[in-house]
Amino acid sequence: APGDGGPMSIRLMSIVWELELPATEKVVLLALADQASDEGRQCWPSVARIARRCGLADRTVRHALGALEARGHLT
Repeated sequence: APGDGGPMSIRLMSIVWELELPATEKVVLLALADQASDEGRQCWPSVARIARRCGLADRTVRHALGALEARGHLT
């Protein structure tokens, strides 16, 4: 991400913007894309970090991650 030395994938973020997802899932997926390489690898931010960046509770982030995995957007 800008300012923290993370890879930041504009390519993946552009893809996420086009997905039809509930707002919470979209913002969590955007936060992940912001931390990922263009290949979608090397993306290991903690739940606490995602929650802090998105302004969400840890539990909300965990729920969104589960939903995104169930939809096939995460593995």
